[in-house]
This record gives sequence, structure tokens and C-alpha cells, in this order.
Amino acid sequence: MLLSFNQQSLCSIPGERPNATSKLSLSGQESHGDDYTRPFTSVVKLFRVLYAQNGDFVVFQGVEPATFPKVEAARERRGSKVRFHYYPAHQRLLVTTPNLPHEIVHGKLTAAIYRDLGHMGLRDIDLEPAGSTTCLGSGGSSAEPDASFMPTVRSNDPGEWPTLVIETGVNQSLESLHTKMRWWYAAADHAVKIVLLIKTSLASRSVLIEKYIKEVLQTRPGATNTRLMSSIVCTIIPAAA
Repeated sequence: MLLSFNQQSLCSIPGERPNATSKLSLSGQESHGDDYTRPFTSVVKLFRVLYAQNGDFVVFQGVEPATFPKVEAARERRGSKVRFHYYPAHQRLLVTTPNLPHEIVHGKLTAAIYRDLGHMGLRDIDLEPAGSTTCLGSGGSSAEPDASFMPTVRSNDPGEWPTLVIETGVNQSLESLHTKMRWWYAAADHAVKIVLLIKTSLASRSVLIEKYIKEVLQTRPGATNTRLMSSIVCTIIPAAA
């Protein structure tokens, strides 16, 4: 499935009009993930940090593999909607705390995906939304995307990986989103076909969307390569009064 979105549908926000420019990148002044890193001391303090901060992204360093299930259990008890991406080898937990800008952007991209199905001769029921379902990688790593999708014919298979994954960041750096993208391709063993990254800058009122695919190299059997297929930046400007 190769998606070709209309910039108007991706960039417009009710009450505003888009000015889209293709093949640009966001300023390098965006904060890196390490700027949001906090030392992990306890499960209780982890959630205090999450409740106190206003952004959509925090990293906790020092979360041991034996402790991570306790963090997951505490999230369940609290009914929290935060999403985890855990790297046990580095004892590093990336936490997405969805806020309104975060949810609006990937929600509009989801709507664009379903509109695009008709142009490919498919129906809405042919693509099943898998949401932020937890996916387990090797060595105890795991991830919960902002959104994910799979063909409906595969949706009843337990443990099935999504075909399309969306990861969004406002405070999270583009570099950190790239790390997530690489995890999806490495962990899924060819099951994930497309990863869409959305980097929002509130300061410049812009949204960068990158589409990656994993392609099989013809030179060596079994060899693969991750390739950036397209990149657009949409700058949101206020509508005229």
C-alpha cells in the first residue's frame, strides 16, 4: 500500500488555512529527546513527573527490565493513556503523553489514510485500525504507536504486527522519532511495511511528515533497506478575518 496524501487534507485545521511546501525540513533548533530525560527513581515519582509536565514526551533513564512490568501495572491501575516505548538493553523508557496538538495531527492523518483507500479501489473495511496496541520485540523491548493499521484479513491473528505505523512528536525530536522508526522495522521482521513520522513544531506552526518503507535489496538474498519515500512540511497560518 503506497499512500499519496493531499496536502490540503493533511495540513488544514478548522478555522485555519494551510501553506504547504514540499521537501523541507524543520529547524535544527528543535529539542532533542535527551532534553526531556529524567532519572528513574520510583514508579510513583515517574507518574508524578508525567502528571506535572505539559508536553507530550518524557524519557526515563534507569528503568530496569524487572521494574518495567510494575510501571505498566501502575499505568493500568491509574487508567492512564500514556504510551510506552521501552529499550531494556539501555534501561530507557520513552513515554508519550498525548495532548491536543499531538492527537489532532495524527488523527487528521488517519482520516487522510481512509480517504486515500478509495483512490486505490479499497473500502474502509479493508483496513483495520489497530490503535496503540502493544507490540513486543526481542529481548523484552516493546512499543505502542500513536496509531497503526493492518489488513482486515489479518486482524484476527493474535500477535500480528501492523502493516502501517504512525509515530508523532511535538516535544519529541525528529532524531528520536527516527530511532522509533528503526525499531519498528528491526523488531517486526518485515511485517511493518510503512512508517509515517509526524514532527510538529508549535513555534514555527509547521508539521513535517515523513514516509518510510522497507524494501528488499536485489543484491543479496534476505537483505533489506529502509528508504525515505517522501517528506512534506505544512505551515499552518491563521485564516483571514
